[in-house]
Amino acid sequence: PALMQLTGGNPMFVLETLKRLWALPEHGQGAALPRPGNVGMLIDRRLAQLSAPALTLARVAAIAGTDFGIALTEAVIGQPALQLASAWHELEAAQVLRDGAFAHDLVYEAALRSVPPHIARHTHAAVAEWLNAHDGEPARIAEHWLQAGDSRRAMPHLIDAGWRSSHRTRLAEARGFFERAVAAAAGCGARTHEFEALEALHENYSREDPG
Repeated sequence: PALMQLTGGNPMFVLETLKRLWALPEHGQGAALPRPGNVGMLIDRRLAQLSAPALTLARVAAIAGTDFGIALTEAVIGQPALQLASAWHELEAAQVLRDGAFAHDLVYEAALRSVPPHIARHTHAAVAEWLNAHDGEPARIAEHWLQAGDSRRAMPHLIDAGWRSSHRTRLAEARGFFERAVAAAAGCGARTHEFEALEALHENYSREDPG
């Protein structure tokens, strides 16, 4: 399944990945599947041949990740869905998208790699704003703000995500969110949020070990 997710079952991509895996010490036992560089370059060239609207759509899809959807894309690109139809069809014909998601991880990584860092940060912020206005998942909103380089705006969503996980008794997951909130608050000098996150973290530990 991991190989299929990475390569989409493309025989050449599968073969190149397995070659790289075989070359690793002990054949990469326990390691993540390697990303074959020559395949990455082929995919980069395929993306470069797309029309500008199709490449823009692919880049938005890569930055939005699991939050990618028609309504979000309309807002980020500033075009109605009907004007995106041709670009969408082009991406499907080029086997970049399949059923509204990337055909495989190597294509996703290439699309994400093609976005200049400052443009990526700006787009992450636009995605976070849209999700916040449409009752998005706090953990995802926080992640987009962090990718946008705005820890201050990520903090309340990290805390919210922590409480949601805590209420679902996923205490280890909750602790991770609270710890990230503490680090983000300390990094930008937000003492109020830091104290709030520390309090939440302490309560989370208390629930794990009542003694």
